[in-house]
Amino acid sequence: MGKKIIIVFPYIVIILIVGIVIYQQNLLKEKTFLLSKYTSSNATLLSMMVETEEGEYEEQNEATWPQGEYILNKERSGCENGGTLEYNDHNVYVKANSSDRCYVYFDLDNIGNRCRGEELSSCLIANKALDQNLIYHDGKEDYSGMPNSNLEAEDYSYRYSGANPNNYVCLDGKTTKGNCQNNDGSDGNDNLYRIIGLFKNAENNYEIKLIKATLATTTELGDEGTCQESEDASFETGCYWNSSLGTNENDNDVNMWSESNLNKIILNAFYYKYITGKVKKLANNIVNHPWQVGGLSYSNSYNAKQVYEVENGKSKITNSALNCYTQGTKNARECNQENDLTYKANVGLMYINDYMYSAYPDAWNKIIGTSGYDSNDVKNNNWMYVGKNEWTISRDFTNSNYAWSIHFSGTADYVVQISSAFSVRPVFYLLSKVKLSSGTGLETDPYRLAL
Repeated sequence: MGKKIIIVFPYIVIILIVGIVIYQQNLLKEKTFLLSKYTSSNATLLSMMVETEEGEYEEQNEATWPQGEYILNKERSGCENGGTLEYNDHNVYVKANSSDRCYVYFDLDNIGNRCRGEELSSCLIANKALDQNLIYHDGKEDYSGMPNSNLEAEDYSYRYSGANPNNYVCLDGKTTKGNCQNNDGSDGNDNLYRIIGLFKNAENNYEIKLIKATLATTTELGDEGTCQESEDASFETGCYWNSSLGTNENDNDVNMWSESNLNKIILNAFYYKYITGKVKKLANNIVNHPWQVGGLSYSNSYNAKQVYEVENGKSKITNSALNCYTQGTKNARECNQENDLTYKANVGLMYINDYMYSAYPDAWNKIIGTSGYDSNDVKNNNWMYVGKNEWTISRDFTNSNYAWSIHFSGTADYVVQISSAFSVRPVFYLLSKVKLSSGTGLETDPYRLAL
């Protein structure tokens, strides 16, 4: 009898050992947890990190998940030992073993965080409801009671309007969020741009139209006799629209953009080489765009829609014996469509209607030459106004000596001789496929692009 007990005992030990091993393995098996609350019971498994308004992450130990508008940052969130997690409707689904350690990062729900890694143009449109300053110009929207929807461009563009929309883009070559960097590495606006809007191309894709946030300097524009530093308070670096001499010394220069030294020498030679040399692959993402350069006749009775129609819309000139001129002789001649009225280039300047539509819709019915247009109500609600004399791309097609500019007072009817020296802010279009790397569009946290 005793011998039988001795023989059985080793088997009991083996069974116990096997049981312990199986029990431990079960403990380490991956399990799925539904965690509807962040409590002390799961604090050993999860750390909750929440983004602040300053863009930093702080660990929180609240009894519930973040209240308000937050989205899970899937790129940052994860587990140390291979576990996975998903956040949905303020519940977290964790698939991990009980010895793992997971981190859940929540970002503020804004366009920048939603668009990370996606095409910027498509995401801005898809999330338009989050940004009341991005207005769709389909001719139908009523802006929830705001005026002048009948004065939209009706070109199916999306344009930023108002005092200071979140439309900043940084082209300093970096991809991480934060302040834009100057060329010397300090914080600043050397490489800061703003989105005028999203515009359809011939393939029905939305290209991103940028304008330099500040006036261009001689460092960016070069000094070929066309641009120079100035002490005049109305501009900083002054460029002649089409004269390498200025001050009427070359009476044979004409206001044809295809002949303009500002166009050919400054913007599409020196400046284009300058910016594409600083940012890797930027050149591959700038569009060789067909600019409408027929211009408009001088009048101080236009509203925003009327200016658009003449510059870019149904009323733009197509052919005339008195609208175009020959460089060197100023002989009036019939316009040709290819270069006189449409000019393909990488870089240009703003249109008058770009400036007018960047004002809040209240101002779209204002007449550009009236005293009301340069009122504080208009200037303070137009993000494109910088208080300086600056050129546009539009010529006066009734006179070979003149082109349109924005006056430092805020009016948009300032037609002056092309040999005048005014400021410029280069404008160019980016391909619709450009993706967002980081940023929320704020001046202190501009969009950064994955080029």
